[in-house]
Amino acid sequence: MSKGQSMNIDWTVGLALFLTAFISAIVIFVNTHAATSDISDLRNSALDIQDSLEEEVSIEVTELPILVTEGYEIEGVPLHQEYSFPDGERPGSVLMSSPVQLTDENEFVTVIDTQDTYSIFFFEEDSGTEHSLENDITTDETRYSNSYLDVEFGGNGLVSLESFEKEFLSDGADLGYEGYSVEENDVFAVEQNTDLRIYNSSQEMILNDAENVVFSLEEFGTLYWHEENEIDLREEPSETVIEGDTKGISLSENGLGITFVGRLEDASLVKNDDSTLELSFSSDKARIRTHQTEEKGIERIGLYESGDIGLGAGQRYTIPHRLGIEQLDQANETELESRLDINTNLGYNISFGEPLTGLSRGEEPLNVPDVVLSERSSLKLVENGTFQEVDSRVFVWQ
Repeated sequence: MSKGQSMNIDWTVGLALFLTAFISAIVIFVNTHAATSDISDLRNSALDIQDSLEEEVSIEVTELPILVTEGYEIEGVPLHQEYSFPDGERPGSVLMSSPVQLTDENEFVTVIDTQDTYSIFFFEEDSGTEHSLENDITTDETRYSNSYLDVEFGGNGLVSLESFEKEFLSDGADLGYEGYSVEENDVFAVEQNTDLRIYNSSQEMILNDAENVVFSLEEFGTLYWHEENEIDLREEPSETVIEGDTKGISLSENGLGITFVGRLEDASLVKNDDSTLELSFSSDKARIRTHQTEEKGIERIGLYESGDIGLGAGQRYTIPHRLGIEQLDQANETELESRLDINTNLGYNISFGEPLTGLSRGEEPLNVPDVVLSERSSLKLVENGTFQEVDSRVFVWQ
């Protein structure tokens, strides 16, 4: 599959935009010779229609910020997190500036770059949003890959793990299972028995519920064990190099490396006679990441140890949306006047958004002496989880 992503937005800016969406100035233009009371009636009619217009084209949306508590600049970090929806309801759709997926387990799944901030938006009702999530994952019965990783299953786990044109396994990895079932989703792929997951455009995998797993690794010259710092493996004898609980293990050779982060319990690294390595551990959730510099592995452990990536508190808003605009624009004249509570004795012209993509109904107010225009600016939420400024205009006349 040929796949890609769109641009990011800043959560604090997005929040400010939401809060000002319906508080923008209202401008009334009058060119009339009519009585003051008639102009006041027209003015009130224009404002009432504008209020009804905004209500009809808007939808309730909840914004969830993704918060990173440390400023590590690490690319492609999978976020795979549960979220409790209000009143147990599932949203009709989700939007984000990067591909985001909602699983049957009420989990958000996406991949982020931690130097940025993001927001996820979801709707309690069907927003009519059609997902066309793009990813770089390919799969077959015993294999999956993305633009960074190529993983092959066999034996009791893995028979191959390639990244940056290097094979990282010397004799596979024992993950405690035989038989394989690879399933591809929009943002990730998973092998069902081992629960090893690969993610869109990410060099990081997540291994869930790992119990006494063993990775037989190629030769690496440098070990970084988080609690013991750096160890030169070339000077270590062929025996158990180090063991115990740790939050991170990073191995590197000539820049290329592999890092394991998480609550790694009963971890042990053994150097074999041929200088290959055996790494064993147990963990409820282990992250496995390949990288092209030793520093990136150490930095990834630091993000896990002292930082955090998670979802903030949800905020609910009412904001214009494409679906509401399209539905109102397709209404016939009688339905439109009923939904916007328009006095049929008045002439009117109503527009919302751009001429080709928004709503435009009614006659042009040409050669009409008594006209009132109500004009507002607001923000529309578009399909990639960003905002677009739009103007709405309501002309009314006798």
